[in-house]
Amino acid sequence: DGIKRFCDSVIDQNRMFDGKIRANAPGQFRDRSAIQFKPIEPRRVSAENPVPRVLRQPLEETSRQRGIVLHRIPFLLSLIKANVALGKFQEAELLIQEGLPLAQASGNAAQVLDYQKNLSLVWLHTGKPQAALHLLRETLATAQHNGMRLETIDLKLMFAEAYLRGGRVDTAQKLLVQLIGTLPETPPYNSYLQIMSDLAETHMQQGNSARAIEIYIATIGMIAAQVHMHNPGSLSALSNVEREIYFGLSRAYLRTGEKIKALAVTESAHDLVVRRKQLQVRLLSKDDLDESRRPQLARLDSLLLLFRLEQATQISPAEALALEGKIRNVERQRSKLLESMLPAESAPSMKPEGFRLDEFQHMLRAREELAIKFFVGPEHALVFFLDGDSVQAKEIAMGRARLQELLSRIHKLLTPTLAVETSTYHAKLDTAAAHEAYRMLLADWLKDHKAKRLALVPDDVLHALPFDLLVTTPPEQSTEFLIQRYTIRNGISFSSLL
Repeated sequence: DGIKRFCDSVIDQNRMFDGKIRANAPGQFRDRSAIQFKPIEPRRVSAENPVPRVLRQPLEETSRQRGIVLHRIPFLLSLIKANVALGKFQEAELLIQEGLPLAQASGNAAQVLDYQKNLSLVWLHTGKPQAALHLLRETLATAQHNGMRLETIDLKLMFAEAYLRGGRVDTAQKLLVQLIGTLPETPPYNSYLQIMSDLAETHMQQGNSARAIEIYIATIGMIAAQVHMHNPGSLSALSNVEREIYFGLSRAYLRTGEKIKALAVTESAHDLVVRRKQLQVRLLSKDDLDESRRPQLARLDSLLLLFRLEQATQISPAEALALEGKIRNVERQRSKLLESMLPAESAPSMKPEGFRLDEFQHMLRAREELAIKFFVGPEHALVFFLDGDSVQAKEIAMGRARLQELLSRIHKLLTPTLAVETSTYHAKLDTAAAHEAYRMLLADWLKDHKAKRLALVPDDVLHALPFDLLVTTPPEQSTEFLIQRYTIRNGISFSSLL
């Protein structure tokens, strides 16, 4: 969000500066409301079609001649990446449409390729896998023609994602297995997790839930053990790809009918965040932390990642046994190293605790209370309902993007507006929108119960939803808010409510 605000302000200033350039430009530019370019197509640049003369000029001079504010291009690119990270793909695509012609006209082939990679990513997440696949192939060919090297792991991951979303599951799986076999010893952590997530998803789509669950469990073991990320920011929450792993395992359990295990996985995810914050406090308060040994710790973590990835491929029993021995050996080395880095305390256990279901349901019976928990994924959400005697769960087609749309409607309506005639502010709530949220998220669980207490565990974007103000009655009836029907409390997990 900070990146987005900063880039917005810089781009606005650049647009103003652009107007000054046009005002002082030659007549052929002054007479136009906007400067028009004929974009240079990077894919046409090859051995047979050499680099045009304009590309050989210094970029600053070329941009000045054409009236381009050169620094707008990278700022737009940063803004695009921020929107992609926030899941705002439509906004990102509009910015790409603005920035890509500027990058092409400036003659910076590297920036053009970066724009194209981001456009492929946007198309992957907006239901256009074939278009994304075509653009990825074009981007790769362009890079090769220009003698440029793209990030191989990231690009192959995008190819696998395009195959997966386009229904070519077997092709995606083969590419991911090949990619695992070529990985370096020191891996990029999030890229490796994405490989595991996509590989598990291929098995899910092939109907092999057991294999997918094995991969997810092995990956969660790696996530829980990641303490080489000692900077405070990386310890404060789960990254998006880490969340995908936990969500994938919970959903896999739910689809195989093991709803209690599915619930326990969500509790483990939230528990891990708490444990990371506790470790963060320890690290920030440690004066005697041996910083010189962090590279060694990072290398051992990398080896564990690599060995776990090898476990995800189809290997023989003998190879699996040898690999398990290597993993145990590295884990012992890692534990000793942690103890030497933090001599005053034993090595932290990052393994999440099991969820105490019996104790939690006993509390619900005693309080005559209902409990609902959400776990949000990119395209779906998992909902868990508990009373004193039963556990229910289901998957709903309300992922992060759709929930954000719903939130934007409700938050806009909650914004106070000035009534000029009385010089006072009023906040108007659209009861239809508030009832829609209640119907989609809560109604099915609450309709057959008489309890007057409700415990809610929101997740991800749902932390911003004002549950108390959800409307339980249709718009044509007298308005009744959820807070009028229930005494409501909130927690970060079911365990936190005990």
